[in-house]
Amino acid sequence: MKRTAMLKNLSESIFESSNIKDKHFHSNNQCDTLFKNTKIENVEWKYTNMTHSRFENSSLNETIFDHCNLEHILFENIDFSKTMFFHVNLRAAVFKNCTIKQSAFFHCHFEKATFVECKVDLFTYDSLGKCVDDADHITLID
Repeated sequence: MKRTAMLKNLSESIFESSNIKDKHFHSNNQCDTLFKNTKIENVEWKYTNMTHSRFENSSLNETIFDHCNLEHILFENIDFSKTMFFHVNLRAAVFKNCTIKQSAFFHCHFEKATFVECKVDLFTYDSLGKCVDDADHITLID
């Protein structure tokens, strides 16, 4: 992935009906950030601590979360495509009504993470199966 810009902290920021593309968040703290109706593409969060933030009615395409701590994060009505989670701690994270395709969770730690009415492809499901205790609210799709 090509990275063109490094961004500073986004605490208490609101991104509504925005496009965020080719950005890099590195070693920062984000708290109370809202991404709503936002298209996020080719973005990397690395060594980022994100708490009490929300992603709503948005898409994440070719996005990476690498060595991040995501605590009390809501992903609601999100289309994930080619999104990778590497060594991510997900504490009290909620994935609600999300579609997750060609995405993966590698060496992630889930603590009270919840998936509610999510649809995932087989590739994604295979990586989630190793991390998630309760897969009852996950539906397999093509």
